[in-house]
Amino acid sequence: MGWFSNSKKSNNDLIVTALNKSLAVIEFEPSGIIITANNNFLDVMGYPLEEIQGQHHSMFVSKKEAQSSEYKSFWQSLKGGEFIADEFQRISKSGKDVWIQATYNPVKDEHGNVIKVVKFASDITAQKMLAVEAAGQIAAISKSQAVIEFGLDGSVLIANDNFLQTFGYQLEEIVGRHHRIFIEPEVAKSEQYQLFWQKLGHGEFDSGEYLRIAKDGSEVWIQASYNPIFDLSGKPYKVVKYATDITAQKELEKESKRDADLSSALTICQASVMMADNDLQIVFANNQLKQMFQARQGELQSVLGDFSVNSIVGSSITAFFENTAQQVQLYTNLTDSIESKLEIASLIFNIIATPWFNKEGKRLGTIIEWQDLTESIKKSTAEKRAAEENLRVRRALDRVATNTMIANTKNDIIYMNEAVQNMMRAAEQDLRRDLPNFDCSQLIGQNIDVFHKNPAHQRNLLSKLTDTYSAEILVGGRTFGLVANPIFPQKMNVLALWWSGKIEQPKSQ
Repeated sequence: MGWFSNSKKSNNDLIVTALNKSLAVIEFEPSGIIITANNNFLDVMGYPLEEIQGQHHSMFVSKKEAQSSEYKSFWQSLKGGEFIADEFQRISKSGKDVWIQATYNPVKDEHGNVIKVVKFASDITAQKMLAVEAAGQIAAISKSQAVIEFGLDGSVLIANDNFLQTFGYQLEEIVGRHHRIFIEPEVAKSEQYQLFWQKLGHGEFDSGEYLRIAKDGSEVWIQASYNPIFDLSGKPYKVVKYATDITAQKELEKESKRDADLSSALTICQASVMMADNDLQIVFANNQLKQMFQARQGELQSVLGDFSVNSIVGSSITAFFENTAQQVQLYTNLTDSIESKLEIASLIFNIIATPWFNKEGKRLGTIIEWQDLTESIKKSTAEKRAAEENLRVRRALDRVATNTMIANTKNDIIYMNEAVQNMMRAAEQDLRRDLPNFDCSQLIGQNIDVFHKNPAHQRNLLSKLTDTYSAEILVGGRTFGLVANPIFPQKMNVLALWWSGKIEQPKSQ
């Protein structure tokens, strides 16, 4: 039974007995034929002793391996007295893989000839599977994530292709350099950054979103974890970072925030704005627009039927137009802002439609600004009519022989017909006797007080005028008959003065 059956217990025998208790042990002839095996080995491989004695070692390996040149060389080396130690994959009786950490030890006689081979083995299947699983997980992570390793001082040890591609470096450009090459100089100088590496050096994990800088200076946002790795004594000796590039996601967040800010600004801005998508469905209406439509809802419903401000979002912009097909074509092909007038019932709106693009140039829809012109156009029309009427009156007054002058509420002269101008021109020299600065050509814009010795009394009288007032005034030796009438167009007081010709010529001096 080999050295398992020795009766004499030498010191070596005691050592072998101890090994036999803790290890799986099997003996082979130099040719690989099994001599014996202990219970540990039989338990690991799932065989009883009688099933393996006399069989070749090849029963524990695959058929392919048994027929390989490497396997033949393996036994030739052992037969030649060469010691072999390694991890080996073997097959149990049930066909399962068994991983062992083993040494194959040739035993020689006193002449130096190999008489047998003793293998001492430990079953490391469980550890091997854990290691394989961990390696698989690391490989999977490395395929999908950017991975880089640092020394505790922050110097780069190695990085995978994903990391290098993300930051635009070659491996030789970063190995040995400090992590700070990936951050802004101001950050690298900060106390917070120093504390970051101190924390990692003490074995503390760190994770979050980080802003980093690529080789070309562009910003790279990463979702990352910094993982201290510990040695067998529990001391950290390096840091492995696993990272995912979230730059695109961050850009989307920025765009979303900008869109939210824009929406908020449009919501409270004073312009009346709506936004429609490419199908001309209204997706946004700000408060100012809703208030404008709410004030006009009755008129709009007289034409648009069930129109409601509360349901405007989600409805089609074409509902406001008579020629729907034409409007669809116009807005669909819009490339620049267009301005137009829209009449609905008795309402008049000014509309500015602008194509809406994102930063990539993709058309998102149309932004439409509304302005209710109804009241301003009504006012403008009324003022135009009044102006036309005033023009007709003025032309009539220009032609009449009656001396006519009109003053505003401040008693400033704003109109004189030709007849009164001729009268004042004829009397100018006489009037200058009492009014030295009198100039008939400069009367428009002057106050009628210039004709009165007691302007305060006259002003008080005219301010309370509600009906025709007649009087005579003596200026420069001339006596003038004066008839004053208040005019109240649209509550704007105007005073009309009719001057009679001279009643009494001044006596020659």
